[in-house]
Amino acid sequence: MTRLLLILSLASLACSLPNLVAENRPLAAESGQTPTEKPVPTADILTVIVTANKALNVRTGPAVTYPTTSFYLLAGWRVEIVSECVGGWVKIEYSGMMGWVNADYLDDGSVCQ
Repeated sequence: MTRLLLILSLASLACSLPNLVAENRPLAAESGQTPTEKPVPTADILTVIVTANKALNVRTGPAVTYPTTSFYLLAGWRVEIVSECVGGWVKIEYSGMMGWVNADYLDDGSVCQ
């Protein structure tokens, strides 16, 4: 009886999942605004180390609602920060590729503080 209730509960939950999943679209598309980034002066470009436990997604904009890019970062890799923080996110450059990452996963997490 307990197994049947558990199965029915999981089935009910699974049926409601499509309503709970957010669309993966840029935040800017929702608000009609584009993120404003302020480039870091060349003399002040900061090189930091990725500290994420798993592969760190690099995104096309400063939020999880933006799509991921074609590359990711691994712990120990060095990246350059090329813009100031926007809501806890920074634009980085790695091997000629650019994208946005959450600053909590760089150095000790205090990049944007």
